[in-house]
Amino acid sequence: MRMLMGQRMRWTRALVPAVAKVALAGLAAASAGTVSPLPQESAHQDPLDQAAARAMREAPQRARIGKIRGARFRSAIDFDDPTAEPHELSLSVAFPGRSRLVLSRDRWSVERFQLGDVWFGLDRSHGAQGAEPRSVLLTGASLEAARFDVAMRRTLFLWPDAGGLTGEGFTRTAKVADVGVLIASLDRESGRPSLLKAFGKDGSVQAEFRAITWREAEGRWWPASFELHLDGRRVWRETVEKIEAGWNFTDLWFLPVDRSRGLAGQPNEERLRMAPSQPAWVRSFPLSPGADLEACRREGKAAIDEARRELSPLNLEVSQQFIVLLDAERRPRGLEVRALRPQAGDEALEARAGWSRAAAALSWTFVVEQARPEADAFEAVAGACASSGQPAGHPGLLLDTDPGAPITVFQPFTVPEGKRPAERRTP
Repeated sequence: MRMLMGQRMRWTRALVPAVAKVALAGLAAASAGTVSPLPQESAHQDPLDQAAARAMREAPQRARIGKIRGARFRSAIDFDDPTAEPHELSLSVAFPGRSRLVLSRDRWSVERFQLGDVWFGLDRSHGAQGAEPRSVLLTGASLEAARFDVAMRRTLFLWPDAGGLTGEGFTRTAKVADVGVLIASLDRESGRPSLLKAFGKDGSVQAEFRAITWREAEGRWWPASFELHLDGRRVWRETVEKIEAGWNFTDLWFLPVDRSRGLAGQPNEERLRMAPSQPAWVRSFPLSPGADLEACRREGKAAIDEARRELSPLNLEVSQQFIVLLDAERRPRGLEVRALRPQAGDEALEARAGWSRAAAALSWTFVVEQARPEADAFEAVAGACASSGQPAGHPGLLLDTDPGAPITVFQPFTVPEGKRPAERRTP
């Protein structure tokens, strides 16, 4: 099932080499699934919207893996193919049956979503640049590929708590739905996987994770790097750059954006999205009273320059984007800048006065143009947030030092911790 040849040139020759087979290659291939037959709630309702609504209704009750409620991982992908540029791969998981897997570079990405037994694909690797793509339900080979992709990563990244591996000695096995099995070979000294193979129902090797290395962080062992092999050849080397094990995701996070907006009670407006912010070190700066957007940008750039001078000796970067903090009447009251850090556990700023930790958070965002955002932008993020969780403080504005960059209105929210969601809310 070689599904990359047609897409590789479109995605600036930068996906997976043509040797790719099913697992992980399925992620890099175009979303080719078709719509599965679903019970018709309405003759005029989109079958994919029906599938998304059913996934929300029937999603299995939340559980934890060890102490982890949800986790997010980010890896750097370096292909063996010299014509392929580096990519980023991110995995978000919650338990049971909740996964989001994204392979991306710049503005292009191929995304896979799982909520319960419903799987979606969303392909941003071709078509008109900037156009909003449409998600599809995964079926057939695309669905099998996604199941292998997710099963291998959940098994490895959440070892030994996920994946359903059984056995004794230095070999463990697990079934992957009805599409195949995983076999893990354990290192004789550490007892952690050094090799992970996926086999199809016909016994053929679908994919392999080889040369797995590990690192310890916060009392748990995590994969640090490994290689993806397909058809007996190495396709890429993957380095895990960020591990965030403190997430509490809303179920809408595990649905494509063109399906989640409607379920949040909002029009399918392309500028409205759900976005994550990673753990970071932040510093607040004062803002002149009555500052307009021009003054916010001017003072924001000055704050970033000051932060960069301070952090230069630590070899830490500062984001060129900054936050305008708003009060209850949506008036600017201060600025916030963020240090870009390689890993959430870094202590480099612990002793620096004025810097504090900011936890990972999900926000609803609405992109506007150069003018000050109107009430409808704030109402959009507030309305979406009300169906996804509980607001975390006041909304804010995300600005760039580039005066030509758009403005983003954002509203962070928290997800209820209870086992079952409140009425009309996502878990």
